[in-house]
Amino acid sequence: GLVGQLAELMDIDVVEQPDGQVDVLVGSQPVVLAGTARTITVRRETRDGVAEIDVVAGEDQRRLTIRGGRIGGLLEARENAVQNALGTLDNISRELIFEVNRLHANGANLSGLQDTESNLRIPVADRTRPINDPLNEAFAGLPFTPTNGGFIVRVGREGSDAQTSVRIDVDLDGIDNTGAPGVGDDTSLEDLRAAIDAVEGVRATFSPDGRLRVEADQGFEFSFGEDTSGVLASVGLNAFFTGTDAGDIAVREDLIAEPSRLTTGRYVNGRLVENQTALDMASLGDRAINGLGGLSFRESWQNSVNQIGLNTQAAGVEAEAASVVRESIEAQRAAVSGVSLDEEAINLLQFQRQFQAAARIISVADELLQTLIQTV
Repeated sequence: GLVGQLAELMDIDVVEQPDGQVDVLVGSQPVVLAGTARTITVRRETRDGVAEIDVVAGEDQRRLTIRGGRIGGLLEARENAVQNALGTLDNISRELIFEVNRLHANGANLSGLQDTESNLRIPVADRTRPINDPLNEAFAGLPFTPTNGGFIVRVGREGSDAQTSVRIDVDLDGIDNTGAPGVGDDTSLEDLRAAIDAVEGVRATFSPDGRLRVEADQGFEFSFGEDTSGVLASVGLNAFFTGTDAGDIAVREDLIAEPSRLTTGRYVNGRLVENQTALDMASLGDRAINGLGGLSFRESWQNSVNQIGLNTQAAGVEAEAASVVRESIEAQRAAVSGVSLDEEAINLLQFQRQFQAAARIISVADELLQTLIQTV
């Protein structure tokens, strides 16, 4: 019946009333009450950036706690297997974004950059806070936090091989000038802007929407390099990718529109190797990544695929075992409440023999009676 069909979809409790009606509950929530059904719908919401799915009932949209049936199985698979796979994909994507952006930010070409700006938008209040200040919300929410180090700004005149290299220090050691723990004198993004702006031939500003923008003066060009702090990749300055995970990863739109902005080379020991950044990107697939537990991107993804395969195989074995148990239980139920064709056939034969015996008795009695009448 309908109750049986509903039980296949979700785990339910059925309460029969004196008048013959039944109430149907999922957990403690009624879905059929006093003969009235409450509409069951699926509600999708985004919580903390994660898409969540709930099954709700009635106009008040009360959430149903479903642990069994087809719907329960789908929800459990989504919460565990699917979400775990998505989490792994997000983690791999975050590491890929950071590593590729780090390489591209440190890249260079024969012709330097004329301008570039960060992917990250920095509110006014966070520009003067140290980057490693816990109150700096712009950096606190990033998947990668810059560390103590620095980077080089190379500036030259267009068409000339002569360049000037200026090192920009990034103080993020978490120690103040007295040697005590503290971030009071550590580097802020405004400090970085001012330090870059002080380099002859370039100027650094904040755009109206809060991005750090670096532009070459007339007749100059520039590039970055040797960033040991990771600050360039963290803010997305001269980045390759935008986004933070698998859900929003994308190539910078201006790179797609103008591929000549790709920085495919890199300075090695003071000499430009025109394809070094491209080669470094190509080798990322097999290089150990700290954020992936020392695994390469290829190894991490392969491990994830293998785990999904093992989980799928285990689920298949469990499903087969559950099917055998179900068949056994259904056979036991049929033995109690069902109809056995063999047993009913035997009963019919017994009834037929009994009828034949009764008919024979009546026939013999009739013959005796006829004989008696004729004798008299």
